[in-house]
Amino acid sequence: MADASERHDAPVRCVGMSRAAMLSHDAGHFDGLSTVEAERLRGRILAGFERDGLPDDALHALREELRTSLSPVVLAGAARAVRSLERVDEEMRALLVEASGRIELRDEYVSFDSAPPLTAREEIARTLSGLGASPGACCGKAPAQALVESLPFELRPEALEAVIVEDQSGRRSALVPLLRGSTSLVAFFYTRCMNPAKCSLTMTRLADLVRRSGAGDRFNVLAFTYDGRFDTPARLRAYGLARGFEFGESARLVRCASGWPAVRDCFRLRVGYGESTVNEHARELFAVGPDLRALGLEPELLADPERLELVLAARSAGKRETIETLLRAPRHRAAKQGGEIGARCSAAPADDSGE
Repeated sequence: MADASERHDAPVRCVGMSRAAMLSHDAGHFDGLSTVEAERLRGRILAGFERDGLPDDALHALREELRTSLSPVVLAGAARAVRSLERVDEEMRALLVEASGRIELRDEYVSFDSAPPLTAREEIARTLSGLGASPGACCGKAPAQALVESLPFELRPEALEAVIVEDQSGRRSALVPLLRGSTSLVAFFYTRCMNPAKCSLTMTRLADLVRRSGAGDRFNVLAFTYDGRFDTPARLRAYGLARGFEFGESARLVRCASGWPAVRDCFRLRVGYGESTVNEHARELFAVGPDLRALGLEPELLADPERLELVLAARSAGKRETIETLLRAPRHRAAKQGGEIGARCSAAPADDSGE
C-alpha cells in the first residue's frame, strides 16, 4: 500500500467511482488519513475539475466547501474548480469572497502542479478576476431543489432495532421507538470538531430552533455525535449547554451505546475517520417521519427556522407536495406562504401514500 504522502500527492484515479463521488467524505480513499492528509487529497480532487470540468452533481459539494472550509488547500482547489464553470452566479462569487476572508490569517502556499505555487487567497483572487463584471444566470446557479439533499429513503428498522442511544444525561433508549414516536429532526456533529462553521454553528442553530419552537409534541430533535467513544454524556451536556441547547424528552444530544455502524449505514453518512477520530465530515440534517422514511435536508435550512418548522409540520402530515413547495420557493416567498401552508397541514388528514 502507498504511504499517506503518496496517496494525497499523486494524481487521483478511483476506478469505478464517479468524479462527484470522489468528494464524498466517506469515500475509501480518505480512510485512515489524518485531517491534513485528507484535506490535501480533497484539494487535489477539486483542483482536477478545472481541467476535467465540474459535474453537475458535484456543484453542491463545491458550494459547501466554499461556505464552510477552513483549509487553504481545499479552498484553493475549490477556486480552481469554479474556473471550469461557464458562468457563475452572485452567490458563488460571494462564497469565494467569504472564503478568502475566512483564511486571511491562515493562508499558505499551495501547489497542485508544476506551476509556481500561489497562496490559497491568490488562487481565489485569480478566479474572481477571471469571472468578469457580469454574473451568469445558468451554470453555477443553485437548482430550485437545492434545499433537499436526497430523495426520501427508508431507514431499515431491522438494521436499527439493535441500536441503543445514550443521551446527555446518561439515559439509554432504543432508537427505533424514539423515531417512531413522532417526526424527528436528526442532525450530526462531534465535540472535537475544529471548524466553527460546521458542528458548532449547526448546534447553535439547532438550539435556537428548540428554544423558538419548543419541539415537544410537534417534533423531536436528536443530534448524534460522530465520535461516540470520546463524547461522553458529560461532554455532550457541556457542549449543548455552551450553545444554549434546552434539553428535554424531545430534544437530546446522543451517542450510540451500540449500533453506530448501522446508523452510519442507514443514514448514508458522509463522514471519514483517521486513526483516532473524524478526519472529515459533511454537515448533515434529516427529517424522519414515524414511518422511518427520511429526507435529507440542506443544513442551511437551520438558518430559516420558519420554513424548517413548516417542512417538519408537512412531513408529520405526510404532505409531499407541500414539502416540495416549501423547499422550492425562494426564502421570502416561503415565509409569505407559511401561514396558509401551516393551516393546511394542521387541518388536512395525513397522506397515506408517504414520501
